[in-house]
Amino acid sequence: MKLLKNKKPLLLFSIIACLVAFDIVTSRTKDIIDPVVDTFFSESGEEMIDGYDAVSGASITTHVSLITSQHAGLSFSKGSQEDLTPAEIREMVLRALSLDKHWGTSTSELKYKINAFGANCWVALLPNLCFYPGYTYTLGDQTDPRIIQAVFDYIADSTNAQRISLLAGGSYSGFSGEFDIFERSEFYGSRWNSYFPGLSSTFSFKTLVEAARARNPGKTIEYINSNYNEIMDNGLPYNEIPDSERVGRVPQIYPVPTDNKIGLGALATANTISGTGYNPTDAVLHCNILVNIPVMKTTRDVIINCVQKNYIGTVSRATYANTVYGTTRSSSLSLLDHDLLAKTVANLFSYHPSDYCIVDALASLEGDGSHPDAQRTGFLKRNFILAGSDPIAVDAVGCLTMNLNPLDIEILRWGTAKGFGTLFPDQIAVVGDSVDMVKTDVMAPIKLSGTYANFTASHYYGRGCRRWLLLGPFSSPDIDTLHISETSADPYEGDQENGHTWTPYYSPADYIDMLDPTLPATAANSVTYAFTRIYSKTAQPARLYIGGLRDLRVHVNGVEALDTTGLLTYSRVAFLKDVQLNEGDNSILVKIRRSGSEYGFSIAAVTSGTATMRTSYVPHTWGSLGNPVTLSAGMKMSYFGGRTVPNTFYHLGANVAIEKPRTIATTKATLSGSPNPFNSTVAISFTLPGNAAPVRIDVFDASGKKIKALFSGPTARQNATILWNGRDAYGKSVVSGVYFVRLASGSTILTHRLVYLK
Repeated sequence: MKLLKNKKPLLLFSIIACLVAFDIVTSRTKDIIDPVVDTFFSESGEEMIDGYDAVSGASITTHVSLITSQHAGLSFSKGSQEDLTPAEIREMVLRALSLDKHWGTSTSELKYKINAFGANCWVALLPNLCFYPGYTYTLGDQTDPRIIQAVFDYIADSTNAQRISLLAGGSYSGFSGEFDIFERSEFYGSRWNSYFPGLSSTFSFKTLVEAARARNPGKTIEYINSNYNEIMDNGLPYNEIPDSERVGRVPQIYPVPTDNKIGLGALATANTISGTGYNPTDAVLHCNILVNIPVMKTTRDVIINCVQKNYIGTVSRATYANTVYGTTRSSSLSLLDHDLLAKTVANLFSYHPSDYCIVDALASLEGDGSHPDAQRTGFLKRNFILAGSDPIAVDAVGCLTMNLNPLDIEILRWGTAKGFGTLFPDQIAVVGDSVDMVKTDVMAPIKLSGTYANFTASHYYGRGCRRWLLLGPFSSPDIDTLHISETSADPYEGDQENGHTWTPYYSPADYIDMLDPTLPATAANSVTYAFTRIYSKTAQPARLYIGGLRDLRVHVNGVEALDTTGLLTYSRVAFLKDVQLNEGDNSILVKIRRSGSEYGFSIAAVTSGTATMRTSYVPHTWGSLGNPVTLSAGMKMSYFGGRTVPNTFYHLGANVAIEKPRTIATTKATLSGSPNPFNSTVAISFTLPGNAAPVRIDVFDASGKKIKALFSGPTARQNATILWNGRDAYGKSVVSGVYFVRLASGSTILTHRLVYLK
């Protein structure tokens, strides 16, 4: 039996095509070695350099469609808090799919993938579906059945899929039988309509499947409970083995696949069986196209509970709920430890990364969303849908809509490192509606039990700096003795100062352990310096979360920001310091003196959270909404602060040159648009020194489709400006999103990205 599915390289082709077509041309004030975003790391601590240029912006590699209930292309318009009918939700789903076109075609990416696979394509749908109707349930905790219905019907009726399987299972609650979750229509003492207006009181997932079968008699259409679908040692799923042949069978363990450019396989966790792998379910492992339909929410340990986190539901409790196989299928997945849940999710995702994703963001839970508690979980109604073929990009856009920084999320970093997609916002085009239309400060989860009060040091989700240059150790009687010029420090790797060499160090965690055996040995009464740079695209405020052990002094841009002695207990938020980041590079110098057995520090530049527009939240417990709770200043710091400041990153490269308005050299071709973003008309300017060839200027949408020709013909001018009013070739106003203007003249081809916001 094959370990991995037979998957055509459609996504790779699409990405390559996008890169070829949309190679964004940028100019710099001087030749420099660009720094890169704080790197990923493998279990050994080795680095993976992504090569992403966060200064100029990288070429678009993928796109995600975002459709709100107010989208201009819909036949209706409703606010984010209004109830939606099944027909309206179906229209939103179909619109999201239609806007996400396969490169160079008018076919939706999902339909193209399924049809391109060829005959006998097996499509499995993976919603967040883990509670049967009648079981205690919380609205927003699992996928809206009306979205599941719309996606299921689209695949059954509009594609060439020959086998279609609706999956359910996983998560943390029991079933009383294999088919309860599909066959019951009772919903927590009432009907489905209590939570989902317009859904028939007789609706069940069984009726959904049976209706699709009746419309498509030549197809195999079914439902499968993941709790009965584990692969056994004879290669067959448990649910397909006769009772008489199940005795003595045990689950088959598959190694975590290694199928990425850096050879990153299983991430070390306590729950890999025999230290190598897991027991994936048959439908997930062997289907040809896996369509992931999660709900967007937050939860502890992984922060964003969406595309990747939905994979906890891809295994059977029979394997992971007990130490003795098969004794029960109703208890929680206790063997999948939460301490390293991000790595567990990355491991499970590796068996069959999502081929396509449709995200339910109609209603969701914030705070500690998957563990409803009256003081730590809130309910949000948002009324939008995401769709895309890059699972990491879809999760990243989900983060942006919640005002979370994708670079803070470990599961997104691991997913990118393992080659599943990209988390960098500048590489993702959002089509349809804009992120700003739905962006909400969503409460981050808090890892506390009991009643939530105010800010504590544990409320911290920013990714602390792990990239440093170290100098020392110096023998020092106190923290005040100067060993270098501390106010003007600006070192680079290999620089010499006072008999020591600035040496790079990359820590596997936010805490920089100065007693790491790979570092020079230190003794009591010794001082070490650590230096890094924070690049900020704009001047903006930041809050430094500073923690340490023993004597510590911190300079920001040459100015002392912290001076303390005698830190005997480590806390990564021992000190809060508000600073102003300059546009461009900002220097951070740490001086730490050892005077005891422990020795280390951490620093993160994060948001304070106090500027949020949120004033209250609606607490949510199992099955009920509470009264709105007013957010105190401390609660705002906790729920909305501690996130890496947007448009910043740490680096040790050369000083970043900030692009300033300047006289354009007469030897260089340029293309630009202003204002950008624009909401009515954009002035597209170009310079073609010494040009005699005809010029052609066209506008493309983010999928690569040409929407308008702006100019074609010869021009005697070296500098010219053309206006575009945001309308296509038919005079229709385009939707908000990312567009590209492309200039071609002889061998010169320039492309410039524009953002249109209505």
